Amino acid sequence: MRHNAKLLCHTLCLSLAMLLSACATNPPKQATEVASVLDQATAKGSIIIAAQPTEGDLHSLKARGISHVINLRSDEEMASLNFAESDLVAMQGIQYQHLPIAASSDYQPAVLKALQNAVDSNDGKVLVHCASGGRAAMLYAAYAMQHEGLSPDAAMRTLASAGAWPLALERLTGRKLKVVFAEDDP
Repeated sequence: MRHNAKLLCHTLCLSLAMLLSACATNPPKQATEVASVLDQATAKGSIIIAAQPTEGDLHSLKARGISHVINLRSDEEMASLNFAESDLVAMQGIQYQHLPIAASSDYQPAVLKALQNAVDSNDGKVLVHCASGGRAAMLYAAYAMQHEGLSPDAAMRTLASAGAWPLALERLTGRKLKVVFAEDDP
């Protein structure tokens, strides 16, 4: 019996040594980093439509060729972040505009004009973001109609890659809608 106990002890010690050796040469894998919001963003020419960038995303703006940021989130939404977005953007010498859209009444021509001015006055890319990218996508659709000559329907359909099209009505009914200017409707 004593021989069996000795053999068991040696086996356990050898196994433990091998396990420790394996851990030393193959350390446990670190948690994978969360994908960048900007890697998942929708690019439309020089305009990038995105959800709220993380603090890490904001540090990479210059390297990504972004020269202007338009933030559509409300003051209340921004207060919930644990970093000052405007400061992080300014530290890189990137232009920053906060044009909050908290309600449907906040979609005003001045917001569209600000996007146009940002695109026209910058050589780099313009990042437009809100919390999820929905408000930013709607602003881009208006820009595409006004400044790229797209029809309302074509402008809305450019939002498919941003997840903002088809409209919920299309999804719910299974029927394709067509968006037109009221004056063009027969």
